[in-house]
Amino acid sequence: MRTCEYCGTKADSEICPGCGARMPYAEEAPSKSEHSNVQANVRPSYHNVYDKEKFYQKSWFIILMLIFVWPVGLVMMWVQKKFPLAVRIIVTIVILLIAIGSIV
Repeated sequence: MRTCEYCGTKADSEICPGCGARMPYAEEAPSKSEHSNVQANVRPSYHNVYDKEKFYQKSWFIILMLIFVWPVGLVMMWVQKKFPLAVRIIVTIVILLIAIGSIV
């Protein structure tokens, strides 16, 4: 079992399910005497800065764009892939039918 260096989540996978960082290789825990003599190897968590979801990548913003500016919302919905494929197809068809119906 591996422990994530960044968030402390324990998992057997190579990628942390909690924060998405790469999990370190499983190592034996140092004894208390070794641990007291060695300073903590602290890495800066740069991945948190870059992996943080921007407001325009969040689901609520995409839904607002679908309601108020539907062409932008459709593009964002397909690019961000926040919703399952079936939902994206159904929403696209419904919005296009409403747009075509308003033209006729």
